[in-house]
Amino acid sequence: MPAPAIHKNYSRAIRADIVCVFKSPVTSDLMATRCAILTVLIFSISGCAGSRWARSDAEYELKYPEHSDKILQTVKQAVDARFIGGRSGAYGSFGGSSQPSTVTAEVGLIRVVKPWLETRAGVVGIAGSPNKSLYGGGTAGIRINSPSRLAPFVGVGAYAGIEPWELIEDRESDFPDTGDDDFEASDFIFAAAPEVGMHYWITPEYRLTTSASYYAGWSAEPWLYSVSLTFVRGEQKAEPTDWSNWSAENWTN
Repeated sequence: MPAPAIHKNYSRAIRADIVCVFKSPVTSDLMATRCAILTVLIFSISGCAGSRWARSDAEYELKYPEHSDKILQTVKQAVDARFIGGRSGAYGSFGGSSQPSTVTAEVGLIRVVKPWLETRAGVVGIAGSPNKSLYGGGTAGIRINSPSRLAPFVGVGAYAGIEPWELIEDRESDFPDTGDDDFEASDFIFAAAPEVGMHYWITPEYRLTTSASYYAGWSAEPWLYSVSLTFVRGEQKAEPTDWSNWSAENWTN
């Protein structure tokens, strides 16, 4: 049987070429080649093992009931996320920035209005920038993205909050100063936050997002980078009914 042998030798040759590329001295062209290979491998692992990536979703399964051997149809099945439109969910986010040093945490709700349009609203805590203080407030925004499993997006949002605690240095206590004077002198902060990022739907219900936001209008105007996990309630497929234990009496009752 020569065909399997040829396939086996061909696979060995591909693996040898990949190893050679990754063990070679690093140049700009070689780095680009490495990135391309890694990208292909990642997409192969995530999609090509089964192009119908969202088969657990009832709406997606209805649209793509069977695997297709046609290349264009296979690609379409592997990237299509239009069925997410009209659903709602919740998210949690963690991030920060090093210049100036800042840490952020955020939780909130999202609404996928259209497959390409999303709105969100949540509460945010920011520690650090610009005055080594702890800020708390709310945020809201919209995002426009491609209706695909891997979806780049652009968006704009707004943040409004106050500075209830100032982390004071050069004092005997290492704890935040929470005296009444600090609350009376709390600063109100407002910032517009344009952002850019990337979504990746791990499953029809869970999505991973990385983003970069610029808090314009804040005294420090920091870039903030974040990673978030979103849960969206999907339409589950109904479990097939087991008819093996049914008898004629069940049908007449």
